[in-house]
Amino acid sequence: MTSSVIIRFVCLGGFLVCLLSEVQAIDSVRLQYVKPFEHQFFVGPTLRYRATSFQFTNALNRKNWVRNIPNNSYGVGLRVTLFGIGIEGSYAVPFARRNVDRFGSSTVRDLQFNSFGSKWFADVFLQRYDGFFSRRSWFPLTSKDIHPQRNDLTLRTAGFSFTYLFNNTRFSMRAPYQFSEHQMKSAGSVLFGVAVNRFRIHADGAIISDTDQSYFSSEFDAGAMSITTTALTAGYSYTLVHRHYFFNLTGLVGPAHHWMQYERNANSHHDIDLNVFASYAVAAGFNGNRNFIGVTYQSKNSQRRLLDTSVSNSFNTFRIVAGVRFREKGFMTFRLQNAKRLIKK
Repeated sequence: MTSSVIIRFVCLGGFLVCLLSEVQAIDSVRLQYVKPFEHQFFVGPTLRYRATSFQFTNALNRKNWVRNIPNNSYGVGLRVTLFGIGIEGSYAVPFARRNVDRFGSSTVRDLQFNSFGSKWFADVFLQRYDGFFSRRSWFPLTSKDIHPQRNDLTLRTAGFSFTYLFNNTRFSMRAPYQFSEHQMKSAGSVLFGVAVNRFRIHADGAIISDTDQSYFSSEFDAGAMSITTTALTAGYSYTLVHRHYFFNLTGLVGPAHHWMQYERNANSHHDIDLNVFASYAVAAGFNGNRNFIGVTYQSKNSQRRLLDTSVSNSFNTFRIVAGVRFREKGFMTFRLQNAKRLIKK
């Protein structure tokens, strides 16, 4: 079994453990700050844009860099929250998509799960990108120029993150990002998290093309590379509330350890690096008793040095979601907590 398959099982297994470990705890203090929408299911449309880009920078001359970006479109779909779990499906639409003749085309396969407990939040993602266009610092282009296209580049990435909330009695992450609760008073919480992800880049020739090699170290002519990152993070999240309107800002940063492998001339090389992993999220919207609408932006960023080249990647998600709540009936009232109590009996 390959390391990429193992890390996918670890990510999915960790996410399932998070779901099964959640036990709803409602006390009088929490009810003064957070209003739960119990026994309701939500349904509504969503507009989503998610993309992962990566950049190579000459560590000895940082003004020289090349960034590879996918030309993918927005996705329009439907989000349903049932049994306390959110499920979202979407289809790609050519909204705000860059011109294919100038930026090329990208094939994207993307799968993501996320869940918010009263004391934690977690997410798992699996992605594959085929085809990128490039931007080079030393060759600026106008709005009408054709960008260099790398149809031979493939990026595969998988990751898992878990974050714990210390002030869970007064603060809710479910309210601004899942809408299953309403934050009634402004509050915040210190956060502590762990993140594990792996990404692999492959090219038919060199990842940095032959025409760009003169701007980088002559040693960096790898045709494939993989990086596994483990990070410990700490941060803070705060939600500002005015009646049913809210604004949330969340930030996490911490040290990261990178295991790197790259292939040159049919030989495999290994290296390690210590650097910084950072993530942040912004959310704003309206969370009423029955209707809700919100806008969120999330970004995860990491950077490491390999030989004389700095390799960085960014995972960004933009999302607009709206919905209506309905009263649950019959089998809809089932929860994982109920199943856990039955198992204990």
